[in-house]
Amino acid sequence: MTDDLSADAIAGMKEIGFWPALVVETSPQNFQVWLNHGRVLDQELSTQVAKELARRFVGDPSSADWRHFGRLAGFTNQKPGRRLGDELPPFVRLREWSGRIYDQAEDFLTQVAALAAATCIAPTWRGRCTRRAADFQKHKSKPRYSMPETFQRRADQDGSSNMRSELPKKQSPPPVPSTLSAAS
Repeated sequence: MTDDLSADAIAGMKEIGFWPALVVETSPQNFQVWLNHGRVLDQELSTQVAKELARRFVGDPSSADWRHFGRLAGFTNQKPGRRLGDELPPFVRLREWSGRIYDQAEDFLTQVAALAAATCIAPTWRGRCTRRAADFQKHKSKPRYSMPETFQRRADQDGSSNMRSELPKKQSPPPVPSTLSAAS
């Protein structure tokens, strides 16, 4: 499930073969999208897939993991920030459903699995890999599909990193010329 998508992002997903199996509107113009991968994914791959989908389509990365539940149509979204003008919570609405497997499923899952394998540092006692954040950032995949300009701009504005070392350095303002004269 990919959370906090715009209608433009969903249109862009469809253009490049990521057809949703289900689309739910959680509040006005705010959507959750489910994709059918054609098979059940293990927990680690499912989390990596969710994170990559959120990154590519400008979704909410904090909602991207294998155990994140979506909102259920017919109920209300109780988040205070999502209240309507009359302070009532919006109803969650089912907007689209097909259940179909998206066209890019096999290629996308292969790419994400390769990315996950490339970023494995050391297996844990459960056999999974641990990752350092810096190493994962270094090896994260590049977008391979063109995103429509409308949500590419949003991605560029949001930025892809919150690390201080990657923030632009502030430049000192140029020195102000002195207007004082040596009078008297």
